[in-house]
Amino acid sequence: MNVVDTKAKSGPQPAEKIIFAFVDGDRQIVPVVEPGAAHEYSNVGYSLAAIIVEIVSGTGYEQFLVDELFTPVGMRRTGYTLPGYAGDEVAVGYRGDRRWGTFIERPSYVRGPSWNLKGNGGIQTTVSDMYRWHLALAGDDLLSPEAKVKYFGRHIDEGFG
Repeated sequence: MNVVDTKAKSGPQPAEKIIFAFVDGDRQIVPVVEPGAAHEYSNVGYSLAAIIVEIVSGTGYEQFLVDELFTPVGMRRTGYTLPGYAGDEVAVGYRGDRRWGTFIERPSYVRGPSWNLKGNGGIQTTVSDMYRWHLALAGDDLLSPEAKVKYFGRHIDEGFG
C-alpha cells in the first residue's frame, strides 16, 4: 500500500488517515443531491475512490491499475511512474515560446502524484496503449456486455455537450 511518512505534521498522509478524516471527522458530509438524481463531478470523489482501492486491495493505486487493467489488455506504457518513461519518448510542453518541459522533469514524477491527482488524473500513456484500451473497451475481455450496458448507458440528463 502507498503509505507515506506518518510522522509528518503536514504534507502527504497515509491513505487510511485521509479517508478516516472524511468519515470520522467533525464535519458532517451532506450529499449535494439524492443519489442517482444528478451528476456532480468531484476530483476529490475520484481520489477517495482511489484511496478505497488501495485499502481494499492492499496495494498501491498505480500498481492495482497495472495489475488489474493495463497489463491484462497489453498496456505496458501506461501509468504514473511505473512505465519508466525515457526523455525522448514524451512530449515537451511550451507556453508561448518558453519551454515548459516534460512531466518526467517535474519533481512529482520521481515520487508519483500526490492525492490531489491520484484517481482523478495524471496518468500518462502512449497512442499505442490508448488504442489497446479502446480495443479492450470495445471487446468483451475487460467488461462483459452487461457491464458495458450498465456503465456506458445514460443514467441522468447531462445535456447536449
